[in-house]
Amino acid sequence: MANTLLPPNATDLEKAVGAVLARLDSLPVPGSEFWNPDKCPVSFLPLLAWQLQVGKWNSSWTEATQRAVIKAALPVHRKRGTAGAVTDALAAVGVNGQLLEWFNQSPVGTPNTFVLKALVNDNVMPAQTIIDDARITQLLDVVNEAKRESQSYTLEIGAEYSGAAQFAAVSRTALMFKMQGEI
Repeated sequence: MANTLLPPNATDLEKAVGAVLARLDSLPVPGSEFWNPDKCPVSFLPLLAWQLQVGKWNSSWTEATQRAVIKAALPVHRKRGTAGAVTDALAAVGVNGQLLEWFNQSPVGTPNTFVLKALVNDNVMPAQTIIDDARITQLLDVVNEAKRESQSYTLEIGAEYSGAAQFAAVSRTALMFKMQGEI
């Protein structure tokens, strides 16, 4: 008789389930690696993101961005509704975010509002430009997932370039535009 913890009166279904579960050790990837964003096979990253309740997922992100978003999921959940959650969520998708809440603005802003300056420097969707409609929609989704529901915000999106410009006499330039968001 096989090594089993099932009682002698176990049903055929219980025995079949026991036999299947006994073979789990022979799988090529240990189950513990599925929970590690760094070691999880790429094909299972969407499932891990779903399990960790990543708010917005895009399968066209680079593998590095997908892993970063999954890694940031738990810290963002712990701080959800705070300025830190918003900036952490943006950092996971390659955006430097500076958030200024209403009580820190000069002059003091409208209660329950904030201004978010987002510098998009990494292209997480390789087939697209750094700032386009899809990227702006992605940033709005990320911010809306991490902020408090009662908050409204002004989003200033830009790209910052450092270093020598190849065809211009400018060594550093920034491109900015504003967008109002109320969700």
